[in-house]
Amino acid sequence: MSLFGLIGLATTFITSTGWANLSANMDPPAGISLRGFESYLKVQKILSEAVAVIRGIAMDLTEEGCQMLSAQRLCGTGLCVRFLQQRNEMIYLINLREKRTGWPMLTMKENLYKEWQKIDRENGDRDMPVAI
Repeated sequence: MSLFGLIGLATTFITSTGWANLSANMDPPAGISLRGFESYLKVQKILSEAVAVIRGIAMDLTEEGCQMLSAQRLCGTGLCVRFLQQRNEMIYLINLREKRTGWPMLTMKENLYKEWQKIDRENGDRDMPVAI
């Protein structure tokens, strides 16, 4: 296996590990109660760490073969960020993948923006402008 293949496998493993932490905390298993402020803070900490790991890995990925998977992970990860700076970083990183591959990712970005608007409305936040 080539060096690039090994890098791709390692990246997939690391990103999948971060993604597993992220998705497990987005939708906890049945029977697990997340009540109280302390539980909320624990989950938010885990989500923030998982987002930071995925974002950090995505910033270093430049190999053409992993750009689409990386964009999809960033889109999913973007569902977990609430702050404007983090949202803009997600869009920026997806835009980099679009430039590197030449594949249009506007639909992915638009869907992410719509989800952010929905989340903001449900939480009583005003819509945060994000440059798509």
